[in-house]
Amino acid sequence: MSQSSQQQTLLHIGFHKTATNFYQKKLYPKVANYRYIEQSQVNSLFFSNAFEFDEGKVSSFFENHDLPLIICHEELSGNIHTGGLNGFLSSAVAQRLRIVFSKAKVVIFVRNQLDMIEASYKQYVKGGGT
Repeated sequence: MSQSSQQQTLLHIGFHKTATNFYQKKLYPKVANYRYIEQSQVNSLFFSNAFEFDEGKVSSFFENHDLPLIICHEELSGNIHTGGLNGFLSSAVAQRLRIVFSKAKVVIFVRNQLDMIEASYKQYVKGGGT
C-alpha cells in the first residue's frame, strides 16, 4: 500500500452497540473518496487462525488502491459475548492492524455503559437468550 493511502486509512474498531451496523450499511459504502472494505473481507483477513496470519498476504490485498480505505468492524475491539477471550483476541487483532496499517487513523465510538448493557441484553434475548 502506498504510504499516502496508508496514512489516510480509517480504522473504525467498535465498540459494540455504538451504531456500527449503521455506519457499515448506510454511511461508509456511500463515501465517495474512500474505499470501504466489507465486514466479511475483514473477517477473512484479520480473524484467521492465530498461527495462520500472513502479514504479506494481508498487506498485498490492500496494495494498489487509488483511494484510502475505511475498515469498520466492531469485533476489532473484542467480542461482546466472549470479552475478547480475556483480551487475547483484542491484543492479537490490534497487533495485526498495527503491522498492516501503522499510520492509520483509529476511530472508537463509545456509549453510556448502562445503555450499552441494556442494548446488549435486548439483543441477547431477541436472539433466543433467557
